[in-house]
Amino acid sequence: MGARATSRRRLFPWRNRRGIAAIEAAFVLPPFITLLLLIIEVGVYFTLQSSLDTGVLATAETLRSNMVAGSAFAPPTAAALKTMIISNGGAILGVSSVAVDVRQLTTLSAGAVAVADGTDDWGGSGSVLVVRAQTTLPFLPGTTSLAVLATSIVRRPPY
Repeated sequence: MGARATSRRRLFPWRNRRGIAAIEAAFVLPPFITLLLLIIEVGVYFTLQSSLDTGVLATAETLRSNMVAGSAFAPPTAAALKTMIISNGGAILGVSSVAVDVRQLTTLSAGAVAVADGTDDWGGSGSVLVVRAQTTLPFLPGTTSLAVLATSIVRRPPY
């Protein structure tokens, strides 16, 4: 089987299977790693969205309970409102990356403008307020950042 097997190997080189695992890994590994990173990023996005929603809703509920009819309401500053949202939202929210604003909702399009950090239009008696917070999540390296936005509506009671 010596000379005949050697001549067959020369005639049919594809029968040599050494290194085939490395070639298969080179084809399969990049899409697998990309999908794995994408799944992790989607999980981080939804965790951040949930945390921001929780912070905004809890802050809006606190504001609503502080706005008692017939009493003087001292609205918090924008920095205090940001601190409330971050503390109610949990540890995943970064202090520097959260933008917070409160606007009086006079028309439906008033709630559709971009979040301007530090805007606090508390309106007057009976006003409907929109409490919003926004942060960004850098998605995959080299791509654009995703905006994460949470909104809640609070109505000031009439005096």
